[in-house]
Amino acid sequence: MTDPTPQPTATRPRRRLVVASLVGLFALLALTAAAFDRLGRLSAPQRARSEMRVARSRCGELTEAIRAWESHRGQEIPPDRILDAMIEEKRLDPRKLADPWGNRYVVTRRPDGFPTVHSRGPDGRDGTADDLRTGR
Repeated sequence: MTDPTPQPTATRPRRRLVVASLVGLFALLALTAAAFDRLGRLSAPQRARSEMRVARSRCGELTEAIRAWESHRGQEIPPDRILDAMIEEKRLDPRKLADPWGNRYVVTRRPDGFPTVHSRGPDGRDGTADDLRTGR
């Protein structure tokens, strides 16, 4: 005679884990979709301010990354080669090379050798009022 009550198996806890993981994944997807929906509803001035903040922040991040990388290497690289060299050495994500308007960030050096990173801004032209610069 067989026992009609189901015996607990090792698959039940695993199923719960899978279900909980799927619920968490769907919640994350819903939050991501809501964030993108909110971004889509930004007014033009709000979007422009947001893009400027992102570009300014990324200029600062890139400047600090360059300083740390050069300090680690112990030598300076010509400004026009820095970003490519960092990518080759897997020290920089290639997706971080473009500003919010799709233009590549520009690296220059001050007379004291300090690297500076700037964005050409929304118009994509160098030397105009909307350029964003960093570097102390």
